[in-house]
Amino acid sequence: MSRSVRNPLTGYLADLFVVGGAALFVSDALAGRRLAHGGALVADLVLAVAGALGHGIARVRHREAPVAALGCLAIAALVAAWLTGRW
Repeated sequence: MSRSVRNPLTGYLADLFVVGGAALFVSDALAGRRLAHGGALVADLVLAVAGALGHGIARVRHREAPVAALGCLAIAALVAAWLTGRW
């Protein structure tokens, strides 16, 4: 994580989304799941991309940047849950 993140916890959480989404994508791809089959791969990509986006938002020097980054991560988690059907 870069030191320019205003709120380190937000940056770590965003990094966790990136690493977790990428790891889930690799495991689902190795399990033979397809993009159109169940939405698992798409959900994994949503988590990884949202983590990168959240980390980018957290680096902004605006006062509300950590809140916006956490909102991005929360929305991504809801979309991933909706795509996989795991509520």
